[in-house]
Amino acid sequence: SAHLAEPDESKKLSTVVSFDAISPRTKNRICLQCHEKSQRMHWRSSPHALNGVSCDTCHYISRRKSKRKLLIFEDSKKLCFQCHRGKRARMFRASH
Repeated sequence: SAHLAEPDESKKLSTVVSFDAISPRTKNRICLQCHEKSQRMHWRSSPHALNGVSCDTCHYISRRKSKRKLLIFEDSKKLCFQCHRGKRARMFRASH
């Protein structure tokens, strides 16, 4: 995993866990130990966090599938529309 490629960086983690068996809130807390700058600064109060979405809902942790931010789909619209079906429908609605 790129997360543990730098030995000094891995010391920041409190523990290494399997994400399969923990809650979204716990997953996010683990990710935010290192990833709480810039866009994620206000993650805890974001609509995604408040609705129980975890980082690994959209991002792979240990393997790269896209060139952008370890997203689980190369196409970010395809990724977002997995949950935001209403927004997709409005986006593709005819103008008349």
